[in-house]
Amino acid sequence: EVYVIPPSLSVLRRRFLDSPAAGLVRAKTGTLGGVVCLAGLIEVAGRRLRFALLTARAPRLPAARRLQMRIVERLLEYLRGAATTISSPPTPPTPSG
Repeated sequence: EVYVIPPSLSVLRRRFLDSPAAGLVRAKTGTLGGVVCLAGLIEVAGRRLRFALLTARAPRLPAARRLQMRIVERLLEYLRGAATTISSPPTPPTPSG
């Protein structure tokens, strides 16, 4: 289980303020010596997706944070799609002989 500060009390709330992920992401941020981290979970329609992102040697920390935000938004899109469709694993191609 992941225990994090509620979004209303965190840096995360400001970061995702105008994002489709606002209120759906529970995560912890961290920055130390050119390393930017974001780890937590997204929950949509009872489905959870845990994630951990680490950007090392980031020359521009704000750009690294924006990139992580976009990745989380894409994960949210994936989770929303997974929550509304039932799919089976892809069928492997049959060897042609």
